[in-house]
Amino acid sequence: MYSGKEFALMGFNLTYPSIVAIVGYLILLVIVLLPIDMYTYNAQAGKHVKQPYSFPFRLLIALLLIIPFFLGVYSINCMMVGGCHAWSWIVAILTIIWAFVIAVTSFSLGAFSLDQMV
Repeated sequence: MYSGKEFALMGFNLTYPSIVAIVGYLILLVIVLLPIDMYTYNAQAGKHVKQPYSFPFRLLIALLLIIPFFLGVYSINCMMVGGCHAWSWIVAILTIIWAFVIAVTSFSLGAFSLDQMV
């Protein structure tokens, strides 16, 4: 269906927008692994606290990010090539589940209240 040029990478035919996304994701993975300071908010102290650099922890973050990165590349490639009917339903259902989980978590943890909205 796709009339443009494709690039073969490890047995997969990827479109050029997919390759651009892969390069962007690789840049993000490198940034995650760089030994730069990370801060987390400590609610008890009421301030941001510097976390010591831990390569295994950063590697775990990078490995967890690989899954959404590949799903993003697959989605971009599918949008270019076409024929993504099943994939579009999967993404739509996952989006609804994600929204529901965020809403339930926000309300149960009291992340915001209706009093703050008015």
